[in-house]
Amino acid sequence: MKKKKYKSRRGIIPQKNAQSYGEYLYSLYKKDKKLSPKKVVNAARPKSSPIHDFFVWDNTEAGEKYREYQARALIKDLAEIIYDDDTEKNYQTNVAYYNVRDKNNKQLYVHVNDVVINDDYSNQVLNDIISRLIELTSLMNNFKRLLKKGA
Repeated sequence: MKKKKYKSRRGIIPQKNAQSYGEYLYSLYKKDKKLSPKKVVNAARPKSSPIHDFFVWDNTEAGEKYREYQARALIKDLAEIIYDDDTEKNYQTNVAYYNVRDKNNKQLYVHVNDVVINDDYSNQVLNDIISRLIELTSLMNNFKRLLKKGA
């Protein structure tokens, strides 16, 4: 029988917890072949749950973190449509804001016009796009292999 190993794909989960979190989520999934955020949160509520410490349980702090999450979603979802003229026939759609790090390594969002004139920001964005392409290519290839095998 093959052994499963888990790791954090994007660094959200501390690597030292990835295996236990992955095994626990899979055990939840096996119960009815479904996972939902609500099911995971409910399973995490008991302090004895292996995933309990991943969540913020102080409602004041969690509420503020959720508003920050919503703000990130708002910023990341915006696109700008630039028209060549008043006819609105020729246009270009751009991401409005990019997530970059400043000189102090602080994460922030910068408007596309400022990203393209800043070499450091431009390189960060290009490197991020390349990393995503590599990850998506790997994901696609792995999924194709699973399709051939029948999982």
